Amino acid sequence: MKTEFLRQRLIRSTPVDLGDMPPPINSNDGEAEISLRELLRIFQRQLRFILIVVAILTAPVALIAYWLEQKYTAVASVLVEPLPLINPLADVSTAAQRPDPAYLETMASVIRSSAFTSQIMETLGLFSDPEFVPNAIPISGNVGLPSPSGSGSSEDPQNATILAIDRLEPMAVFDERLQVSPQSQSYVIRINFTSQDPNKAALIANSVAQQFIDMQLAEKSAAVQRAIAGISGQLGVAELALRRAEQAVEEIRRGHNILSASVGPVSHMQTAEIARTLVQTRANYALVKAKLEVIAAIQANKTGVEDLAEVTSSPVVGQLRLHIVDIEARLQEASATYGEQHALTNTIRKELETTDRKLFEEVGRIYGGVEHEATIIANQIIDLERQLAEAEELSALESVTATRLENAESDVIAKRTIYEALLQRQEEAKVQERWLTPDVRLMSAAAAPLEMSTPSPAKIVLAGFGVALVLALLLAFLREQMDGSLRSNRQVEKELGVACLGLIPEIGDQPAGQTPLVLRAPRSSFAQSVGAVWAQMQIALPTAKVVLVTSALPNEGSSSLAENLACCAYQSDGMLTALVDFDLWCSREEGLVDRNDTPGISDMLRHDTSHSFTLKDIARSDPETGVDVFPVGKRLTGGVELSGSGAVSGLIDDLRKQYDMVIIDAPPLLGVSDARRLAYYADAALLAIRWGTTRRDVASSALQTLMQSKAQVVGAVLTKVDAKRQSLYGRGDGVQYGDQFKRYHSA
Repeated sequence: MKTEFLRQRLIRSTPVDLGDMPPPINSNDGEAEISLRELLRIFQRQLRFILIVVAILTAPVALIAYWLEQKYTAVASVLVEPLPLINPLADVSTAAQRPDPAYLETMASVIRSSAFTSQIMETLGLFSDPEFVPNAIPISGNVGLPSPSGSGSSEDPQNATILAIDRLEPMAVFDERLQVSPQSQSYVIRINFTSQDPNKAALIANSVAQQFIDMQLAEKSAAVQRAIAGISGQLGVAELALRRAEQAVEEIRRGHNILSASVGPVSHMQTAEIARTLVQTRANYALVKAKLEVIAAIQANKTGVEDLAEVTSSPVVGQLRLHIVDIEARLQEASATYGEQHALTNTIRKELETTDRKLFEEVGRIYGGVEHEATIIANQIIDLERQLAEAEELSALESVTATRLENAESDVIAKRTIYEALLQRQEEAKVQERWLTPDVRLMSAAAAPLEMSTPSPAKIVLAGFGVALVLALLLAFLREQMDGSLRSNRQVEKELGVACLGLIPEIGDQPAGQTPLVLRAPRSSFAQSVGAVWAQMQIALPTAKVVLVTSALPNEGSSSLAENLACCAYQSDGMLTALVDFDLWCSREEGLVDRNDTPGISDMLRHDTSHSFTLKDIARSDPETGVDVFPVGKRLTGGVELSGSGAVSGLIDDLRKQYDMVIIDAPPLLGVSDARRLAYYADAALLAIRWGTTRRDVASSALQTLMQSKAQVVGAVLTKVDAKRQSLYGRGDGVQYGDQFKRYHSA
């Protein structure tokens, strides 16, 4: 527990002995997930708060829904052909290509442009429509156009400027209600228009789509006309260039008496192939030559011969090497067994010499093969050099005239190709002009919508109610989590680390002189709760004679608890009981007796030599309850501190000697220091905590104060419990079953 360590540290010299009382509940034991039942309890506890929040949040939504303008949205769709508009004479093969999203967005921007909007509004006469121009007066004739004479004449620049400004607001309204959106991964552009009239919405959406189609057809027709004109100009230039190229070819043929062009120069590909072969052969010869140089160096040094690639790759050499390894192993074995001069050892040594000689001969044969290969490659190089020289000589002897003729004929072919292509394009453009179709076509016309696009007021209110309910639930749970008060015995044991001896229902203030409720209604839940607290105290500390009852703050029910506990001590166990009011700071009118009408504790503790009081002088016996009450009397300025610790200690010792049980009604712990001093002289201390009001940190501070005073805290009691609401917080607390026990007691 967060306070248990502090408690044990402060009272280590006087260990706490709570008898057979069950240990406090560990804080980790209750940290399970919130169950459905607990959620329902939170909902019940916060029901009033939730209803208030829902009402506050739903009311403005309902007002907005009531005043919200009802609108209808009509939808028309146009299909964009894959063939780009920017090139109306493009090849048909491009029709299968996916349209560029940027191009589709550009077409949508054209529909949303101010020029297009102005044209469609002019066509439909929307500049005088009250839906787009509030308080507009419809006029006959051309809507929005100036009159031919008078102040509205188009010749008046100032009037034209005012007219243009007047059109901005209707166009802004129109643009706000028009929505043009290309559909992803398709050729479709949707045109949505929202209006108060469903028929008007459908009419405008279809008009926008049809005008866009007509505009596309007009632009495409103009583009085709421009293309035909451009092709015609290029065709004349191409024809003149073709004639000049053919004339140049004829001049070359007549000038050099060339009748056929079948004879041509030697193929450059053949010459290049011979050159590449020669380079590769020379590279091979260089490799073989380098290998021969390495062999010569190895032969001169007579080391590393066997490491050459040709040698290591030979299977014969490999077998001979394995045989040599085997002979060397047998030679070592024979030498070790029979000696160096033995006949068997000499025989094996001769066999090794014979095998070494065979290996040397095989390596020599391989060297000869390498030299032969080098000779063959050298002869190939000589032959290729001769062929390359002949090819270059033949190429040099070719006639420059043949090259000129070839170039001229190639120029003729190129110009004829251009001319024929332009001629074909011209014919295609003329055919396309006769069968011209727009790149955009109407896919689906807009119909008058049957349902509103804006949600109905009922749906808006329902949605607002749902959002408000969710927000209210979140706020309720947040409010529940931020509630720092203590409301159940489990919370007291978990947060404070002390046992909760009971829950005392709220009964209100008790008038002075009235019999305590434990005597007036012994079957009431209040009397039973106080009796349970007294029984718990007796079980926990049966030897305690002086019990201090206090609280953290004023008005927490500690005085009422002390009085009723005193009654229980006398009525239940027949103890001679004293109720001592030590609240020297505050007078109250409720309780067993009036506190300021007769001498009391304050007068007994006062340092006054003229008159002194004894316990018999200030004690007031109550025959109905059997309790001796020691009222506070006249208040002392400064409380117990001015009386001195000796006077207080002596007074409590006298009470301890004369009575079986002394109940001290002490002032609050956090306001004054009297309770701390009194707790030191008491055998046990009982902390009263007001249900649902005292915060956990406040109760924890009060408990810490008692521990610092070395008080033996027997436990805590929740006072002034709202029995109806406690049923929403308690988990098996007796107070929440008050109605059932009331019927049980009356049975």
